[in-house]
Amino acid sequence: MNLLTVVGARPQFVKAATLSRAIARHNAARPGAAVAEKIIHTGQHYDANMSEVFFQELEIPAPTFHLGIGSASHGAQTGRMLEVATTEPGLQFYSGNFLDGSITGKGGRVYRRRTGLCLETQHFPDSPNKPQFPNTILRPEQTYRSKTVFAFSVSN
Repeated sequence: MNLLTVVGARPQFVKAATLSRAIARHNAARPGAAVAEKIIHTGQHYDANMSEVFFQELEIPAPTFHLGIGSASHGAQTGRMLEVATTEPGLQFYSGNFLDGSITGKGGRVYRRRTGLCLETQHFPDSPNKPQFPNTILRPEQTYRSKTVFAFSVSN
């Protein structure tokens, strides 16, 4: 039997490592019913050197084929893009790394680790203490205005 495994980014490497170990155990226990694993590497990992580390440290057999698609941003690879334009000098990025499944959101969806992101336009966090940063002091007679536009697009 032949089995085709496709890898390209970190989650696929982790899953492929488990599968490759199971195939190796199966082949050792049943030499007459061996499974031939063929690995296709898309080449989409952001760092070619890290791809090699994944193959070595996770003990995944070397790829049979390398498509060489190349690394680029996730948006460039999938065609999904988000552009942010703002009058604010800074942008705070929250990755959702600390979501643990204990929060339930809209429609009963559970928020797990890295299941979302937040982009918050703002002044720099330590602005009041850094004279070289844009001023954040708002006097009672002043009005604070800020504009942020999020533009979503899909490219081919």
